[in-house]
Amino acid sequence: MAMKKINLSQVVAVGHRDRDDILEVLVERNNEFEYVEVPAPCEAYSGLQDLSAAIEPTVVISLPDQPAELRQLPAASTSSIAGLDFEMRSVRSTMAKAVGYNATEQVLQIEFKNGSVYQYDDVEPETWTELWESDSIGITFNDSIKGHYSSKRCR
Repeated sequence: MAMKKINLSQVVAVGHRDRDDILEVLVERNNEFEYVEVPAPCEAYSGLQDLSAAIEPTVVISLPDQPAELRQLPAASTSSIAGLDFEMRSVRSTMAKAVGYNATEQVLQIEFKNGSVYQYDDVEPETWTELWESDSIGITFNDSIKGHYSSKRCR
């Protein structure tokens, strides 16, 4: 097998936009950030996740052909906002960093990529399961949660 040396030291972050198969790359050049889009299937992004996991073993790989519980990352932290406890789970999503659900109070909590945290009231367990098991957190959020439940910004 032929191998080629590549330098990825300027790559800061990589994401994948599933709706149009675009690999999103954030590159740092001369103390400035450049956003680059490259047409690539989700498998390319999964391959980069595999590479990251090989280099940094604490990173959990999420592959689209695995069961839903393995596509998402494991529980990230426990959060207590507004007196409710949530087991926040990191997710692979372009819109959210983590999601959590308090089954007793039926409150869904979402931490968005911009750092804001919202809670959605009276969310049925089935809706939480639908969100957690979905292939796209963003699409399920927009279709089934946003505008369907009362919400409040917590942070």
